[in-house]
Amino acid sequence: MKHHFAFWLLALTTITSSASCDTIQEWLDAAHKAPKQQLFDLAHTSAKIQSDAAYATLYPKFSLLASIEQFNAPTSLRPVPPTEISSITASNGAYPFVETMGSFGATVSMPLFVRSLLTNTKKAKENIVSQSLQRAINIAERDALLIGSNAQLAYLENLTFAQKAKELSLNSMRESLVIKTRNGRAAEIELIKVDEQINQTHLKLQEIQNARYDVQKIVATLINKPVLHSVPMQLHENETTEGSLALLAKKQELKVAALNTQMAKEALYYPALTLHGNYFYRAGNAYNNNDAISREYGSIGLNLTMPLYDKERKSGLELAHIEEIKASATLAQTTIEIENSYKTLSDQYLTLKQSRLLALQSISNYEAMLKTAKVAYETQRMIQEEYLRYEDALLSAKASLYAIDANIWQNIAKRAAIRGTDFKEIIQ
Repeated sequence: MKHHFAFWLLALTTITSSASCDTIQEWLDAAHKAPKQQLFDLAHTSAKIQSDAAYATLYPKFSLLASIEQFNAPTSLRPVPPTEISSITASNGAYPFVETMGSFGATVSMPLFVRSLLTNTKKAKENIVSQSLQRAINIAERDALLIGSNAQLAYLENLTFAQKAKELSLNSMRESLVIKTRNGRAAEIELIKVDEQINQTHLKLQEIQNARYDVQKIVATLINKPVLHSVPMQLHENETTEGSLALLAKKQELKVAALNTQMAKEALYYPALTLHGNYFYRAGNAYNNNDAISREYGSIGLNLTMPLYDKERKSGLELAHIEEIKASATLAQTTIEIENSYKTLSDQYLTLKQSRLLALQSISNYEAMLKTAKVAYETQRMIQEEYLRYEDALLSAKASLYAIDANIWQNIAKRAAIRGTDFKEIIQ
């Protein structure tokens, strides 16, 4: 089923310092250069190196050897045929047996047909793709956290302004009450109630500030620099890419697990054909007359190895098969979770848009009611407690709007992360 983001042109109010020139694009760039990005990159680089190592097993191996050995009995420089022994005996020459032997040579070996090695190269190549997908998932989740945290920071900043607006209104009321109290037109208890309301506003502002510190710490950690304010964000209408990064990653993990099972099976049941060769130059003093002698010795051959019984490899095959079954079950479970999560987020997104319209209407209604209530209170047609309830209701309506805006951004970020959308393309 084809899923789309129902992207609509959305601009959320955020608070920024006049001296700050940061943008959300700059924050995303900074996050991509932060130290944590190196962790994502290193895993991908490691997979590439492992792939190179797998291909390297198919190449020939060359070695140079040099040694000097002391034996407790005369030892041949190389196998000596009977005709050579007869010729040396007839000429009273030096027999090619020494007690101290110097040797210099080279060896070569190369797999000609080893199915498990070929499969291992395929597995290593697919593992690079798997790590690339995991890297993309990590980046998308980090960027989604950054977008959501910025939205949360904007919510707290807007809430701060709403609290300060309420404080200004209460201070204005307090100034009027001070005069009325002095003139005996208002009871002192009314002034105390307003003072307590102002005090509660200050406590709430402190609570909001502490919450801002927590969110600022999250953002600062993501972009690796101090943060004082949120930055503006605007979402442009766009359509998401098909598929899900998480599902693609799980499918790739299943492919790697299947190749691992195949490789274990080939190592257990398939023959292996290898080439090997060597060349040595050996020298020493003959044991019978102490003459300096030397001989060359070399060989080249093919080895065909047919596995008959290997309990260790059989256990390895069983474990690989279990891992493949686990990868298949994980893919099935992830498919269910992703589809349900995305559907839920899409449904919530539509509800949030409707809630935002209702919240805007509530603010408009409460502003009108508060304006009327202020006149009624000043003309003593409304008691103080009732008027203060209108102040609280307006603040609550504004807080609801700001919370909805933050939830909308977090919803967008989560869906974009699921679909693997590039945040830099859809958010400015």
